[in-house]
Amino acid sequence: MTWTLTISGSLCVCITAVMLLHSSPTTAHPKTEVTAPTIVNIAHKRLGTSYRITCKVNPGGLKDETMVYWLADGHFLEEVYKNINVTKTEKKSNDGTEYLHTKVVFTDLSQKDFHTNFTCIAMNPAGFAKENVRIKKVTRR
Repeated sequence: MTWTLTISGSLCVCITAVMLLHSSPTTAHPKTEVTAPTIVNIAHKRLGTSYRITCKVNPGGLKDETMVYWLADGHFLEEVYKNINVTKTEKKSNDGTEYLHTKVVFTDLSQKDFHTNFTCIAMNPAGFAKENVRIKKVTRR
């Protein structure tokens, strides 16, 4: 339904108030606390000849509206690295808290990658969080 009506003064305010009251939902919904996402854990690990970086995010009550992605020195990871595997999963802890996990597996890295700043970014309508990690070169003894 489309209405086109031009009214000035206090009558417009009254009509707007009535329309808002009329369109308000009549059923009560349980309130869920909504907050900006938080990065719970960020890590890196060597897996034989490959490397893995992970980011665990608490979506702040907005699991479906939370986006998690990675940057490499400020560029989208998928633009910089062609030979990577990125997986995103949802997990629930024993206390019922839902988490989003991203895992990036690099099959081969060059020397410059050990100086790259990898950033996990999580965002939803309530805000965002970001955290950096660098892959450390492990020396064998």
